[in-house]
Amino acid sequence: MSSFGSIFAHVATVFLLISAPVFISHASADSFPGGINHRASAESSGLTQYRASLPSSNPIADDHETSGTFRVVLEEPVAGEIHGGVGNLRGWAVASDGIEKVEIWTDGVYSFDVPYGGARGDVAGAFPDVAKSAESGFSMAYSYSNLSAGAHSISAVAYSTLGTTVESIAQFEVVKFNEDFIRGADAVDLSGGSCTASGDQISVVDALVNGTLYDLVLKWRVAEQGFEIVEIR
Repeated sequence: MSSFGSIFAHVATVFLLISAPVFISHASADSFPGGINHRASAESSGLTQYRASLPSSNPIADDHETSGTFRVVLEEPVAGEIHGGVGNLRGWAVASDGIEKVEIWTDGVYSFDVPYGGARGDVAGAFPDVAKSAESGFSMAYSYSNLSAGAHSISAVAYSTLGTTVESIAQFEVVKFNEDFIRGADAVDLSGGSCTASGDQISVVDALVNGTLYDLVLKWRVAEQGFEIVEIR
């Protein structure tokens, strides 16, 4: 267990990171749940074993009855996990016939077209024969706190240039503070609280956020490569 002072310093840093989403464009696809779906590569890289070891992972859309390759993967939000605040919404899509667009649907309702064409060298390595696979990523900042607390789903629907579609869906939970967005540099005060750490979790009691006391639990997330608030009481 870290010392009290160092844990508090780390938690304060986490609060800052939560409001500053990180965009990942060159990370290895098999580093994250919902990564590459290339059977030979998956077997040789250990991705199959890694995914099987996770409590849940985002499903991967398959090629269906199309000629060639047609895949979409929603990497964040991560299925079966808890999200909140401002985070990432990201993934990738490839098609032998080319990708026309990628739509995002929230709880079964169309939300928007996500910007597509981000650099994904890992996907290009898995699909070297698919044109533009190196620019197959989609990623954007997403405010999970605009959703209500509780269960939700987000779907990424990829359209090929021929008009066919494949979908990847993640069901997850949202936790949030009373306000959708916490404003002000002095909105969070941990000086009157207490903090403990165990395993990959940090617990904070009596965190003052926008004038309200909360008990919080932060947990290490592989996909985010950082700590995320998973309980707000």
